[in-house]
Amino acid sequence: MYSGEIIELKDLWDNSKYDIDHIYPQSKVMDDSLDNRVLVKKTYNAEKTDNYPINADIRQNMKGFWKTLLDGGFISKEKYIRLLRSNEFEPSELAGFIQRQLVETRQSTKAVASILKQLLPDTEIVYVKAKTVSQFRQDFDLIKVREMNDLHHAKDAYLNIVVGNVYYTKFTKDAAWFVQNNPGRSYNLRKMFVGGKDIVDTKRNETAWKMGDNGTIVTVKRIMSKNNILVSRRSYEVKGGLFDQQLMKKGKGQVAVKGSDDRLSSVEKYGGYNKAAGSYFMLVESEDKKQRKIRTIEYVPLYMVDRFEKNFRELESFLVDIQGLRNPRVILSKIRIDTLFNVDGFYMWLSGRTGNQLIFKGANQLLLDINHMRTLKKVIKYVQRQKENKNLKLFEQDNLASEELLDLYDEFLDKISNTLYSVRLSAQEKFLKDKREKFELLSAENKCIVLYEILHLFQCQSMTADLRIMGGPEKAGSIKINNNIGNYNRVSIISQSPTGIYQKEIDLKRI
Repeated sequence: MYSGEIIELKDLWDNSKYDIDHIYPQSKVMDDSLDNRVLVKKTYNAEKTDNYPINADIRQNMKGFWKTLLDGGFISKEKYIRLLRSNEFEPSELAGFIQRQLVETRQSTKAVASILKQLLPDTEIVYVKAKTVSQFRQDFDLIKVREMNDLHHAKDAYLNIVVGNVYYTKFTKDAAWFVQNNPGRSYNLRKMFVGGKDIVDTKRNETAWKMGDNGTIVTVKRIMSKNNILVSRRSYEVKGGLFDQQLMKKGKGQVAVKGSDDRLSSVEKYGGYNKAAGSYFMLVESEDKKQRKIRTIEYVPLYMVDRFEKNFRELESFLVDIQGLRNPRVILSKIRIDTLFNVDGFYMWLSGRTGNQLIFKGANQLLLDINHMRTLKKVIKYVQRQKENKNLKLFEQDNLASEELLDLYDEFLDKISNTLYSVRLSAQEKFLKDKREKFELLSAENKCIVLYEILHLFQCQSMTADLRIMGGPEKAGSIKINNNIGNYNRVSIISQSPTGIYQKEIDLKRI
C-alpha cells in the first residue's frame, strides 16, 4: 500500500499490527478526541456502539478512503452506501431486521411447520433460530457438549421454548407494530435477556423474562441441570442390500448364487455371496448335545424374510439345516434392530451380529460435572482442529493445563471402575489403571487425543477407542455378547413407547 511495505490483505484488518493511519496517511485523523473517527482503529472499534448514521465529521474525513476501498474491491457498493448514508433507519428497515431474527427461512423447516399447522390449525407456531439459542447459551454459560451424551437434544428443545416465548412476547409476533409503538430503537436484541427491562405479556399479565441474576435464569439453570431425561430410539427391520455383492470363489460364501436353480445352488461348487444381511432377530429355544434346553438369539436373513413369513416350515428348516439347532422352538418371532436390552444391569441397543456374537451400542448416558464438561469441550475442539492438521499444537488460548487433563482421565477411570460401566468395560478399566503413569508423560496434544478416544467408550454409538498411543488396542470397548443368553444372569428386552414414557420389560430367560 502507500507505506511502501508489502502487506497481505488479511493484515489490512489486523489492527493489532497496523492501523489505518499507518497504511494510508491521507486518512490521518487530525483530532483524535472525536469519537468513532476511524472505523477500523482498535480504540474506536472496541466501543461497539449502534449509533447510526455515522458521525458527519467521520463521513467527511473518511469518504476518500472508503472510495479507495470500494474501487479496490475491498468493500461492497452496499456497504459503501451505508457508510455514507446520512438519514436514520426507517421503521420498515428496523422491523425487517427484527423479523429476520424471528422468521425461519429454511424450506425444510417451513414444510414441517405447514404440516403441523394442518394437524393443529388452532396452534400458533413460533420460530426460533439456532443461532439465537446458541447466543443465549453463551450469555449464561450453559455449556453444551454434544459428543458427551444424547441429553442435549431435550435441553435444546427446552431452551427453544424459553427463547421463543420471550421473543414472541416481546414483539407480539408483529415486528412492525413493535417498532411503531417503541420509538428510539429500543429493541436492542443483544440486551434481550441481559441488561434490559423485564419482558411482560400484558394481556395475560405474565412475565416471560425477569432480568437479573435472581430472575428467570435461576429457573432455566435449575431445569438445565436435570438429567432425568427419557431417551428412546426407533427400532426397525433392516431393508436394502441382501448381502455383499462381490461373489466368493467355490467353497466360500454363505448364500448360493441361485437357491432355486440346482445347477447354481451348491456353494461348494460354485461359490456364493458373503455376509448375508440380517433383517431382525428372534429368540429361539433348542437343545444342546446333552439335550439340555438353551436359548439363543438368532438372526433372520433379509433375503429369506418373505419366505419365512409366508411359510413357517421354511423358518424351521433354516434353524435346523443352516443354524444347526436341535428341535428349535421360536419364543419371540421378531426382535428389531435398536431394541433396548438390559444385560446384567447394563443397558444397550442391539445393532448387529458377527458370527455367534451380538453387537450392541451402549445406552447409558455419560454425565460429567461442569468443570469436567469444560475440559472435555476444549479437548474436543482441539482434536477437531488437529484432524485438519496432524502437526497442530495447542494454542495458548486453549487454556488446557496438564493437571486438568489428568483430572479428566481420572474421572473417566472412576466412571469405568465404580459405576455400571464396569459391567461391560472391565478390560478397559485394568488397561487405564496400568497406563495412568504413561498418560502423564504424554504431550498435552497426545493427552487430548487419548481423552477423545476414551470418550468413545461411553458414547451411545457404535464406536470404539483407538488406544495405540498408550500401547493399547486399535478398537477397544466394542460391546458384544454371546447369542447364547444362558451365559448371563439376566437378559431382558425393554419395549418402549416412542416418547419413552411407557415401557415394558420382558425377561428373555423366563418368558
